Amino acid sequence: MNHTQRTAEMAGRFAFLLLAICLMPTGLIGAITVQESAPFTASETRKVYDLGGQWQLIEDGVATGTATVPGDLGGNEPVRLRRALRIDSAILARNSWHLQFFGMADAVELTVNGRFIMQYPGGMIPFAIRIRDGILRPGSNTIELNILPTSQLAANVQRNGRAAPKQYLGILREVFLVGTPHIWTESVRLRTNVQNGTGQLSVSARIMSGMIEKLRQVQGQSDEFNTSSNLSFGVEARIVDQRSGIVISSTGAQTSQIGRAREVTPTMSLSVPGARLWSPSSPNLYDLEIRVIVDGMLVDVFRQPFGFRSIAIGMVDGSRRFIVNDTAIRVHAVDYIEDAPERGPALSVGQMQYDVTLMKTLGVNAVRITHGSPHPVFLSLCDRYGIMVLADLPCSDIPADVLGEAELSTRLRNSAERTLSYLDPHPSVLGIGLSDGLDEQSSEVTRYHEEMARYTRRMSSKLVFKTISSRQLSLASEGGFDFIIVNFASLADSSAMMLLRRRDQAIFTSAAVLAQFGSRVSPQNTNGFSDQLSNEAQALLISKYYTWATSAQLAGMLVWSFNDYRLERATMLVDHYDPLLCTSGLVDAYRQRRVSFEMYKALINDEKLPLLQARDIGFTTPIVFIAGGVLLAIMLALVANRSRRFREYFLRALVRPYNFYADIRDQRILSTAQTGVLAGVISGGVGLVIASFLYFVRVNPNVESILHILLPSDSLYSALRYVAWHPELSTLAWSTAVLIWLGLLSVALRTGAAFVRSRISIRDTFTIVTWSGLPYIIMLPIGIALYQALSDNELSLMVPLTVFMVSIWVMLRMLRATSVVFDVRPSVVYLIGLCLLIIVVAAAVLSLDFTNHGFSFLTHYMYVG
Repeated sequence: MNHTQRTAEMAGRFAFLLLAICLMPTGLIGAITVQESAPFTASETRKVYDLGGQWQLIEDGVATGTATVPGDLGGNEPVRLRRALRIDSAILARNSWHLQFFGMADAVELTVNGRFIMQYPGGMIPFAIRIRDGILRPGSNTIELNILPTSQLAANVQRNGRAAPKQYLGILREVFLVGTPHIWTESVRLRTNVQNGTGQLSVSARIMSGMIEKLRQVQGQSDEFNTSSNLSFGVEARIVDQRSGIVISSTGAQTSQIGRAREVTPTMSLSVPGARLWSPSSPNLYDLEIRVIVDGMLVDVFRQPFGFRSIAIGMVDGSRRFIVNDTAIRVHAVDYIEDAPERGPALSVGQMQYDVTLMKTLGVNAVRITHGSPHPVFLSLCDRYGIMVLADLPCSDIPADVLGEAELSTRLRNSAERTLSYLDPHPSVLGIGLSDGLDEQSSEVTRYHEEMARYTRRMSSKLVFKTISSRQLSLASEGGFDFIIVNFASLADSSAMMLLRRRDQAIFTSAAVLAQFGSRVSPQNTNGFSDQLSNEAQALLISKYYTWATSAQLAGMLVWSFNDYRLERATMLVDHYDPLLCTSGLVDAYRQRRVSFEMYKALINDEKLPLLQARDIGFTTPIVFIAGGVLLAIMLALVANRSRRFREYFLRALVRPYNFYADIRDQRILSTAQTGVLAGVISGGVGLVIASFLYFVRVNPNVESILHILLPSDSLYSALRYVAWHPELSTLAWSTAVLIWLGLLSVALRTGAAFVRSRISIRDTFTIVTWSGLPYIIMLPIGIALYQALSDNELSLMVPLTVFMVSIWVMLRMLRATSVVFDVRPSVVYLIGLCLLIIVVAAAVLSLDFTNHGFSFLTHYMYVG
């Protein structure tokens, strides 16, 4: 990190803190607490212990340090945490107890007072673990959490995703110990409808019970409680106006019965004449109260904010649009990843409030959550301030054969069940995303979509959508989806947008279409929009796609992403000093606005567009490729000019290779020095081509996805990234690597010579390898012009094809030379060479697939993009 970058980062931190401090007293967003955002914990009838703060780290039963909760524990090995908590005897007896997690990675084993409770597959979805009666005791209690990392398969899926966020380990969101009365409301499912101005609400409440004998003895029973008896109780649903606190609708108390450690699900209906509707422009909310009454006494209160609204897809002026409360709207959305410097996904309430403030300033009416369910606080803020939420299930960039594995399909189903239950009551949640970037032609993917869509529609009233790449647009099936997001990776994919525009969305007959677009930037790059990594280029891309999407009458657009975030694997797509930072945000990690923020804001709100400068930097070949190629050509020419024998060798090796190889076999001396010069020129030429090609593709996201699969080692990929951005070093490094490879091949041939009668020295095998690679001399002019040639669409396919054909030629020459020098029949050598090649390729494929399903992901990205 240089001085300028350090200064910029420090300035960003200062600005971030200053804005956060200034925001607090201004009242731009009303105060909200964590407990208010979670109905399970927010009630005057319940006792809540906040377990945030310092926990002991336990190894072999001994405390070895402390860890902060919520927060990242680091690493990928299980971590055990312990905390002591005192509970008053009277409070303990009055309540049933639960451990409420707002989100964690990945699974947890709970032990209380030395007694194992259960293992739960958590994930970034709120969940609660019931602590059995009698385990907690008056006074001091010990809670132990064994945090388990993600399984190998799930970790591979997350790790190999495009621009995958960093995988964390630990309790990443708040955790509470919650005491509820012995009859309590666990959750509710809601259905809202509006007819002739009257809001109608259908409620299905899940009522749970614990030690109900502690509430009262069952009527007519002896003092000794009969566990087979039921307890009568009343349940009442109320709608409370959030503005005034007045009860505006009530069902009255309905009598029901429940046994010990049982559950019942009463259903109730309420109506509100003249209901104020929820919409992005008017986010009117009501509170639903579920009140449990025993013998005329209020036992438990459960509150769930909700809103009356309807959402559907309809035709407006010949195009499909979102209809919210009979009003057509165009969606302006951003992708949001919960991530902040030094906290990762463990965002504070203030940070989420500030982010929502920026989103309202930006003018978006929707936000998409792609990695884990939204934090309860963030979801409550979206409810209160009119930001619609698109929530994706954790199913992105999964090869079809991996998607069908039992472990993963079960994980996805469990995640869907808990996600739908958590999100369904919130009026801000617009739709549930079933997948992102799957193979649209796979029967396994079709089956997954059909099954998950049926399940989602049965369990939730939300719209159902999926995200596809623009490369698969013509192959996509609507499959009953309400809307489809089409991801445009770059301006080069704009032809697919034109396809939608020309056909007037005829590709889809019922689904609405949203366009997703965005790009990474080099944060300090202000070279103008001619440089694709500049801040201006990001703004220009947003402007163009926004205009195209509007012209095509799409239902909306989605910008990737709102903020910068930490990556699981290093990226070489930008030359930022921190390769683990995805710089795709409209604001950076410290929430400083980029010019793309101002551009999107101006487009949404019909304001004056910011001025962008071109500063044409051209598209020129780095000088090292030209100078290096010329220098190698001069070196070869000097050797050829000074030595007639070298020129003869050169021509014979190309025109009459058999005679040339026979000279080697018959021990006719070839100059080792000249062979060494030729090896250097060949290595330099090949290294030049590799360095030039890598420099060209270093900003291609599809190439990066493939390289991530081929190089599972983070260290190797980081080294590759570094040399890719430094052409001088890259040329030297690859030339050296090729020269070493020639030496290794020479050693391998010398080892094989032990099985033949001929006396073969290492010098002979080095001569075979070097002079067999003579056709690689053509790499010199290719290396000089390759970077420029790859930019020409007509030549971009010819150059790699030429290199491939030359490589095949060199391999055949080497096998032929080996057969002549070793005095072995050519058929035997070719057979051995073919077998070795098959073994090497098979070993590489099997190793790649065995370690991380690499071959499946590799074919997936090559096909789907």
